[in-house]
Amino acid sequence: MNKLLEQFLAIVEAGSILKAAEVLNISQPALTHNLKKLEAQLGAVLVTRSARGVRMTDCGETLYQSAVLMRRVYSNALERVERQRAADEHGISIGTGYSVWLLFLRDLLFDHGEMHPNAPVNVSLGNAMRCMDQLLAGDTALFIGHEAETLLHKDAVRFFPLCMTHDTYFVHAGHPLLEGPQTLAAVLGHPTTIAFPPESRQKQLFGQDAGASAYLLFEHRHHFTSSILDDCIEFARRRRGVVIHNQILTPYFVAQGLRAVQMCAQDAPAPWPLGIYVLAERLGDATIVDLIAKIRAHAARLNLPPVTRPDLCRDDPGVEGQ
Repeated sequence: MNKLLEQFLAIVEAGSILKAAEVLNISQPALTHNLKKLEAQLGAVLVTRSARGVRMTDCGETLYQSAVLMRRVYSNALERVERQRAADEHGISIGTGYSVWLLFLRDLLFDHGEMHPNAPVNVSLGNAMRCMDQLLAGDTALFIGHEAETLLHKDAVRFFPLCMTHDTYFVHAGHPLLEGPQTLAAVLGHPTTIAFPPESRQKQLFGQDAGASAYLLFEHRHHFTSSILDDCIEFARRRRGVVIHNQILTPYFVAQGLRAVQMCAQDAPAPWPLGIYVLAERLGDATIVDLIAKIRAHAARLNLPPVTRPDLCRDDPGVEGQ
């Protein structure tokens, strides 16, 4: 905003040139000179002076009212620019399943928001394949979920593992499936639920041989699906059903009164990597690299099952195109 206008506003609002000079931390003669300079530019007297201070003329009143609006517009513009700058530098848009969200990501993002209060944080929670779809479309910067080995767009993304895990079948206490080791057929013979409403168009993200996990997602007919995990738990309670979910969230399910079903050896779930997907083109973004490092550091503190596959033991994504 124009310096002469700012000083004029200060004189009017302080009630005298002397008080305004003290507020602005400049000398009284310099402020008087600048006031006369503004009056000369406008060709009008803006204030009259007396022993009691200054009083606006009609021209001064008109200028003051307009200058107040200009100051407000200028201040708002600066705030919008700062919010945009903060969003560009620290804004986060991320997709994740419930396991990582409940284990540590929620706290990490809340802490980030407190450190950067003007930076927006957008989270897509629950449906892993929808999150992958959003990542490939550029709507999110990162997606945390299980490795999709038959993903048709592998060249467009990079995968950085966090841990190994596997599907687990949870039931409420007293369920007959807790009486001993069970086959997969026996488990699927009960009402099942997943926190993953399947969408047929998401099948297009995968090749033909998508494996057992994809069967449980797309082919097996679950009795109840919801993007809200607690609703799935309630369904299992009411129907004596089975919640199919990630093993690393076992403590959460135990706290909700559920127990893991022991599987027989031939139907023991195969382990799979859980990690961070990021678009390859975003690896040169310092904010993305920093966020990946923070996520991996939080995951490491949880002592999750380590990654055992040599092909997934990669260095940190510090250089674009690594």
